[in-house]
Amino acid sequence: MGLAICRRIVERHHGQLTARSRPGEGATFIVQLPLTQPPDAVPPSSSTAHA
Repeated sequence: MGLAICRRIVERHHGQLTARSRPGEGATFIVQLPLTQPPDAVPPSSSTAHA
């Protein structure tokens, strides 16, 4: 489930998520995000509640 959330975040910011693995050595996840957002990027949700 955690990787699915990461994927949605990366896609929303027009980035790339890559996974590389080797048997017995584990996996490496590479997250690449652009320095600037394109004009059509979805703004972050403001529905977060603070207690």
